[in-house]
Amino acid sequence: MVDKFLCMLAALGFALFSFALPASAQDTMRIRGIVERIEGPVFVVKTRGGSEVKLTVTDSPLYVVIVPGKMSDIKSGMFVGSAGMMQEDGSQKAIEVHIFPESMRGTGEGHYDWDLLPKSKMTNGNVEQAVTGVDGPVLSVKYKDGEKKLL
Repeated sequence: MVDKFLCMLAALGFALFSFALPASAQDTMRIRGIVERIEGPVFVVKTRGGSEVKLTVTDSPLYVVIVPGKMSDIKSGMFVGSAGMMQEDGSQKAIEVHIFPESMRGTGEGHYDWDLLPKSKMTNGNVEQAVTGVDGPVLSVKYKDGEKKLL
């Protein structure tokens, strides 16, 4: 039940990530919440904090749909994004992993703070190697400024 909730929350957060308020990158913000209703080109979103935010959809919006997959779907060379928690050894224990379509390669590339859970991180990069080990699957992901092992 919690996994389904987190997946749904992540999917909504990821979908809303594609909405930008004013056009400049400095004015962009991430909003995590649930679309309560749609009023023409305006999406009314209830945030986790309970406030209501209105997002106006541009003439050519980008919609992203998340579908279930398996770790075996991930191959070397794919571009992925993973929200997770950092481990003492520097690896990241994944909470979720998204396989980006080729048209979205490079989206959010890097390793940075995320708002899925307190102290969570996001790592988006190219899969260099996917290995199934004794402790489960491990992805070696490279991005422009570094590399992370995702468990």
